[in-house]
Amino acid sequence: MERIFFLIVSHLFKYAKSIQKTIDVFRIHYNFIRNHSSIDQTPAEKAGIKLDSGQNKIENLIRLTSQKSNSWQIEKLSH
Repeated sequence: MERIFFLIVSHLFKYAKSIQKTIDVFRIHYNFIRNHSSIDQTPAEKAGIKLDSGQNKIENLIRLTSQKSNSWQIEKLSH
């Protein structure tokens, strides 16, 4: 019985993580990629967040976050 319970909980946990990742992707797209018709720019741009994203916003945003993540990890290791 414990094994069945563990399998069910494990499956639900993986499902919840998948849902959270989907929500995160939607939020990033909504705030950083998609131009909103009422403000004719993204909410991030309206808030003054300048991303040099060019034509392919998704690819450049991923590249930017990878660079930030790598520099954060290097700083964390050096302290």
